[in-house]
Amino acid sequence: EPGSPTSLRAITNAVLLSNRIEDNARVHLKRTRVVHELFETEESYYHDLQLLNDVFYHPMRTMFEDHHSQICDLFQNIDELVDLHQRFFSELENRLEEWNITTTIGDCFLNEYDFTVYEQYLNGYTLALQTYYELIKIDPIRKWIKIQEHKKICRHLPLDSFLVLPIQRLPRYVMFLRVLLLNHLH
Repeated sequence: EPGSPTSLRAITNAVLLSNRIEDNARVHLKRTRVVHELFETEESYYHDLQLLNDVFYHPMRTMFEDHHSQICDLFQNIDELVDLHQRFFSELENRLEEWNITTTIGDCFLNEYDFTVYEQYLNGYTLALQTYYELIKIDPIRKWIKIQEHKKICRHLPLDSFLVLPIQRLPRYVMFLRVLLLNHLH
């Protein structure tokens, strides 16, 4: 009967349910946008790591064998970073293909991400920069690096702008994960 406590309770419950569905839809949309942004930036980052590896590191090792130790100091464990991000990017891609309101990505970081690879890179970064500045004093190496930097694939960016990418990436993960945590479904 209209106006009875039972019908008011039913209307109230329906309104609350409708509001919760709308809230969940907004949260899901926000999470979807964040995960897409994470995926797009990860794809770009992964390609830049590959570029650093394929356009600079491996050719330099071959061309400047007499500077092998310095080149290893410069690029540190870039091969491991590329491998790590190939797996991580692939896992993110799989999650995105299956993305729905209940999909999560936190375990991708826990299962696929080996932070010790980053620890090694971070700890060696100061030495890498010092080595970079030493190597560009050597005329043939400096000229070769400039040629590589001016290739279209490198977008005319200097080598050191690629070397800093792993240093910049970790804080971005923290930002993405914070936004996802703030926008989880209840």
